Amino acid sequence: IESSSLSSMNATEIREPKFNEVVEDEGYNEDYVLDSLEEALAIQKERRGEDHPDVKRMLHSLALEYKVRNRHDDAFRCLDEAIELAADCTEEKTRLLTCLGNMYKSRRMYTNAMDTYLMSIACLTDTGVSVDNPQLAMLVRMVKRLEIQNRLHSQNHELSSVS
Repeated sequence: IESSSLSSMNATEIREPKFNEVVEDEGYNEDYVLDSLEEALAIQKERRGEDHPDVKRMLHSLALEYKVRNRHDDAFRCLDEAIELAADCTEEKTRLLTCLGNMYKSRRMYTNAMDTYLMSIACLTDTGVSVDNPQLAMLVRMVKRLEIQNRLHSQNHELSSVS
């Protein structure tokens, strides 16, 4: 569009295309992001080796993408693999464990979530963080909330079995 015609156009006539318009024009495949991440993971593994930090990050990204698509088994598999590759306790492993705990919690697998959060706390303290570390404080709060939820769930279960 020429600059002279731009100045005469009404502002409402100039707009960005909506996502679905662009998507339809480019023949978008809804699994494109997932396919791209899987391909990138394969390339990372091949070129950099299984134990490279980028492979763990890619597995984490892939797990999050699977999670938003409700493919929880695939998400758990990716996180388990990333955690296994992150053998030593590092902040990265703590993030992976916390993500796994969050996934367990969102699936109402509270015992698994609790265990995973406790592993994350142990791993984080092994890295030498101070007791006033915000991530550590957040994990402790999450464990306390789960303890309360478990107690309430147990009490409700006991009351319903008495009735």
